[in-house]
Amino acid sequence: MAWMTVFQFLDIVTTILGLSVGYQELNPVVFSMIRLDGLRGLLLSKVLALAFAGYFLYSGRVLLLRRVTVLMALLVSWNLFWLVAH
Repeated sequence: MAWMTVFQFLDIVTTILGLSVGYQELNPVVFSMIRLDGLRGLLLSKVLALAFAGYFLYSGRVLLLRRVTVLMALLVSWNLFWLVAH
């Protein structure tokens, strides 16, 4: 759960940086939340993601939590790649 929290925070940072240089959010749910409520929408999407992660942990779905955490790590890596490359 700790790594998921770290990756959610890093995703917030890379998303804000990306949006500030003209990139667009590709996740349609997060895009809609940002469009409706700006930064608060982005933060709410991360709170919801962490709530799901907590539920996975609480309900014993540790393997699922690990897989989602790996996906978040890949996503943050992708964001960092695009920020550095462009």
